[in-house]
Amino acid sequence: NETTSYWSFISRYCQIWKSPWGNQVKDIQDPNDSRIKILREKLSHIMLRRTKAEVLTELPDKLITQYWVELEGTQKELYDRMHQDMLITLVSGQMIVAPVVIAQIIRLKQIATSHSQLEKPGKAVEGAKIQALFELLESLGDKQVVIFSQFKEVVKRLAEFKSLETNVLVTGDNSAEERQRKIDVFQ
Repeated sequence: NETTSYWSFISRYCQIWKSPWGNQVKDIQDPNDSRIKILREKLSHIMLRRTKAEVLTELPDKLITQYWVELEGTQKELYDRMHQDMLITLVSGQMIVAPVVIAQIIRLKQIATSHSQLEKPGKAVEGAKIQALFELLESLGDKQVVIFSQFKEVVKRLAEFKSLETNVLVTGDNSAEERQRKIDVFQ
């Protein structure tokens, strides 16, 4: 796990070019490139790649639907204030480091997901997105649903709702065995 090992791997299996910001790395785009073939051969004994179409033919096509949700009340006020503060900082010309910007973006996402978790951790989740989620779940009836969230605490709070109590909760806290057991129950 030394830096030299990383750069040795990168130089062998990726494209590198120099820029004013240092070395830049780009994936090899040509699947017929000999370096890709060599890497696949080296990984073949530990890695198996299959597509959904090859192994789960009974599954329907993925359905992606976008739901636009308007924030309201306290949630909208918090989001707008944080957004405005970020803009003022940008316009001021003050130097901003990347970790600060990333933290602010994550905070905006938290506010948009469930502002109540920021105000009082452990409190029931609420907000426009949560309300929209429950409306969607109600319209789906008894269908099995998978809910993803960037925020573990939101998922944990959602699992406490009566209408979701029979569902399976999987987070990064679960061991591999526990995660598989829960997936088996879900299926």
